[in-house]
Amino acid sequence: MKKHIIYSILFVGFFLGHSCSEQDIATYSLTDERINFLVEKPGSNNPYPDELVYNINFGVSKLGEELKDTILKIPVETQGFTPDYARPVALKAGKIEYGNTPVLTFSDYEVKAGEFRNVLEIKIDRATVERDTATVFYLQFDYDKMDLQPGVTERSKYKIRITDYVNMDLVKMNTNLWVYSYSGYLATWKIYDTGYGNWSNTKARFIMTVTGVTDFSKLSPPTQENWETWQIEKTPQFIKVLEALKEYKKKSEADPNNYPPYYDETASTPNTWISFWDSMTEI
Repeated sequence: MKKHIIYSILFVGFFLGHSCSEQDIATYSLTDERINFLVEKPGSNNPYPDELVYNINFGVSKLGEELKDTILKIPVETQGFTPDYARPVALKAGKIEYGNTPVLTFSDYEVKAGEFRNVLEIKIDRATVERDTATVFYLQFDYDKMDLQPGVTERSKYKIRITDYVNMDLVKMNTNLWVYSYSGYLATWKIYDTGYGNWSNTKARFIMTVTGVTDFSKLSPPTQENWETWQIEKTPQFIKVLEALKEYKKKSEADPNNYPPYYDETASTPNTWISFWDSMTEI
């Protein structure tokens, strides 16, 4: 067997004029096989933070509302001996800090023979995540279903924060840019009045779903000037959004369960669809 050696630093207090006093120090036997959560995410420069936190936002994605689930990738690491046989690992959803725990799909996990690390994948069903709110719970090891013992206390649970938010900041947009470049109401060529109209988060969700754009500062403006004809024309991206909304409305009328309506949360009248402006015609 190989040993996965864990180095521990013991701090002993020295007092001037006095001998060292005994300290109660927690120790583990090298024969113990223990397990911890580990940080292995892009951009992380501290694999041992005081608290492990995993943030997920379904709202901002190139798939938009087509994103139905996502996969959490949780690294784990054992300490102690590394045996020449596989060791099962079990997880469970623990304490709920806020909201309701979504539907999680766990698999049969293990740390392979001769290894001391693995990345465990957990599927989250988006349909069970409440929109425009946050869910916070703790992911924990299920020690009753495996032989591995608890490791370091600070790495024995993982805080999972799941949201389904969309707003201007999250898609890198601001009010001035939207009003003067995208809404269409204050276009230089006012006669056309063609644009995305007033901002709404639901409208942003639809645009994201159709275009795959998550950085709205890079979204094509609704109109452009054709220097050959000296005419103002709708951009291909805007045309795509207009046509997609027309088509989606038809599908929603026929099958609202599979094609739920995109109701504008800023509208004064309930159950009002999102809309765009196309040469004085509201779409």
